[in-house]
Amino acid sequence: MTVGIYALLGGMSAAAMIVASGQLKKETVIWLGLIILGTAAYGLFFWLVNWLIRHFVK
Repeated sequence: MTVGIYALLGGMSAAAMIVASGQLKKETVIWLGLIILGTAAYGLFFWLVNWLIRHFVK
């Protein structure tokens, strides 16, 4: 769930970038992918840290 939320937020940020520039170029698509992957990775890391805390700290 966390990864999906962060990926969605990344996609929304990238969509805002596309709307602000007014055009969809190859470079914009690359940035779109990088933003979505980066935010999904951040969400996965956040989930992993929370899982480790719940698992080892009681």
